[in-house]
Amino acid sequence: MVRPDLQKWSLSLSSLTELSISAEHPRTRERLMALVLLSQGQAADGHRGPARCVERLHAVLGRDVHTVLKWVHDFNAGGPAALVYRHTGGTPPRRQMLAPLVRDVLEEARTVAAQPVLKKRPSTC
Repeated sequence: MVRPDLQKWSLSLSSLTELSISAEHPRTRERLMALVLLSQGQAADGHRGPARCVERLHAVLGRDVHTVLKWVHDFNAGGPAALVYRHTGGTPPRRQMLAPLVRDVLEEARTVAAQPVLKKRPSTC
């Protein structure tokens, strides 16, 4: 049976629960909460008992059983820091792509706003 080794990292069940609640990213919260449930010996569907706990938990989470097992192994090897979500590839977040464009538009707007405005005189026809 694979279980998170809380004593190795000087954690209690309540401190692991607190970490899972206060984690910044939703994926980190999901991983840590899965470990909380495994440490309690129950799956997220409420069934208790050590047998097949990971199998039930993976079905409830909608994650592959190997993914949940990897979370446990990563935690046991590297502690809570090993489960912190890091963006490792793919398309960068849009705000990073749009930042230079927004900066250019703002700079152009400042330049236009700094120019004197020529007022037209009304025609006297």
